[in-house]
Amino acid sequence: MQTQEKTDALSREVLTVARNALLVNLRFLDTALGLLPFTPRPGQPLATDGHTIFYDPRALLRAYRDEQSVVARDYLHLVLHCILRHFSVPDGANRALWDLACDVSVEYAISNLGLSALSAAREARQQTVFTALLQAPGILTAEKLYRYYLSHPPDDMTLRDRFFADDHTLWRADALPRWQGVAARVQVDMETFSQREDGALLQGLRAVTREKSDFSEFLRKFAARGERLKIDPDEFDYSFYAYGQQLYKDVLLIEPVEYRETRVARSFVLAVEIHGAVDAARSLVRQAWQALMATARAHAPVRLYLLSNGTAADISARAALEQALERLSPAEETPDFRPAFRQTDRMLNRRELQNLKGLLYITDTPAPFPAQMPRYPAAFVFVRDDYSAPDVPPWAIRLLLQRDEIGVETNESE
Repeated sequence: MQTQEKTDALSREVLTVARNALLVNLRFLDTALGLLPFTPRPGQPLATDGHTIFYDPRALLRAYRDEQSVVARDYLHLVLHCILRHFSVPDGANRALWDLACDVSVEYAISNLGLSALSAAREARQQTVFTALLQAPGILTAEKLYRYYLSHPPDDMTLRDRFFADDHTLWRADALPRWQGVAARVQVDMETFSQREDGALLQGLRAVTREKSDFSEFLRKFAARGERLKIDPDEFDYSFYAYGQQLYKDVLLIEPVEYRETRVARSFVLAVEIHGAVDAARSLVRQAWQALMATARAHAPVRLYLLSNGTAADISARAALEQALERLSPAEETPDFRPAFRQTDRMLNRRELQNLKGLLYITDTPAPFPAQMPRYPAAFVFVRDDYSAPDVPPWAIRLLLQRDEIGVETNESE
């Protein structure tokens, strides 16, 4: 019994030393590293349920004896699963591939920190995998790796042995709420105080803390901006109004507040400046076309225009849309948003655009904005895979979409 007590005490001390070493090197993780108490459980591999760290004391001491830094690395590996909310397993997920994706992503994030205190022998076995994955999918977050592995399953599932540090069978979804705020705080601390502004860990944090974007809802709100409402005399019932005056005198039965949209043709401009994600841009233009054309009402048609590479095309007809999309190609000039706005202004001045309701700019690259607020609403849709949303002027609306989250539509389905 006394030997077991000494083993438990020594293993707890080893974990404490590992945690303190992490705190010294990674101050932005202070809250996260202190959130999990230690619970010895003989026979249990290192694991967490999001509330507690479980471990086998003897196994932990053997690992520390063989390679001291591996305990700190495994500790951080386990905590990063919590911060990055890997407990949120996708519905119907292939659990083996999800576990692999999570392990690869956190091991890459740890290696990317470049701390000698976290170096381990297994890193050498991981490098060839990292090198291949950085070519495709490129961004090594768990979500992107999982989608990649679904379409490119590993030939050998023992690949996970190179990245294994903890047991995932105890993961509990009810631990997610307590880690949501922690992830947000760590992200703020890294972006504000840390010198690791663009590391793999920060990319992972941006992936889990960002608001999921709904392009359809975004288009609905964009189309509704600037709508003009007025009293609708055709629908207003004067009999009830007169009856209310007769019956209640100064108290009206119905107030004249019924409105309808003005039945005036509306125009929208879709500007595209894309340098890599051409297929994604075509899909977004089709989705925008469908959503904006669906807002047409009787006697109130919608006119759509596509600006790309300095040319303008009326794409109000389906055939014209498809012809324009066939010609859509990567931009060759230096990225610059201002020419599209100048071209739109010229079209307005020449009365080629009537009742312009807004300009929707689809792009994948930050560029100079107009110096002044335009006469019409403007929105920017950034197609980017690094989870970083470029700053926009106060007058602009911004939406960030991941390329592999954009549904690709086919002409047959349209």
